[in-house]
Amino acid sequence: ELSDSQPELRMSWTLCDMDAAALEGDPVGMKTSSAYAPPELMRRKATCTCRGRLTTPPCALCAVERADPSFDTWSLGVVLFELCAGRTLFAQDTNNDELIELSDMTRLCVWHTMTDEELEPVLKEADVEPSVVAAARNLIRWCLKGDPLERPTADQILSHAFLTPGGPLAEMPMRYFGFLS
Repeated sequence: ELSDSQPELRMSWTLCDMDAAALEGDPVGMKTSSAYAPPELMRRKATCTCRGRLTTPPCALCAVERADPSFDTWSLGVVLFELCAGRTLFAQDTNNDELIELSDMTRLCVWHTMTDEELEPVLKEADVEPSVVAAARNLIRWCLKGDPLERPTADQILSHAFLTPGGPLAEMPMRYFGFLS
């Protein structure tokens, strides 16, 4: 609580690093930092022959990928993980946020969901109620779903129990997939 003798506290936000921004529905090209790009964009980036150079018009592969709110949801999930775990989700070059390990690039290209083991560092050292830890892990897992149609909307994120006490948790029954080669 501020007294009359204390100056008013003001916060201001500045958006920065907008070189990868795109309007919803516009082609995104491959300018997005791979450490924060969703799996569908990473798969495109890994297979595109233009290697992300911004061409006019965009190459055939880049023109297919259109900016979607689910991309932002994925990126928010990565940032939430980093804030709550105290480490990055993937090894990355801190100068440009590009993935540096081929294993991480491959892992992202075939991403489905986060395991309980991968979520273990989230709020592990925090002195908070277990329900807060569970809510944080639930929201991060939901934002980081491999299928963009399974990721939450902005309204669902804002009403989630991690951000809104008493809000709902996402019901996400685990589904397992096998691959035999």
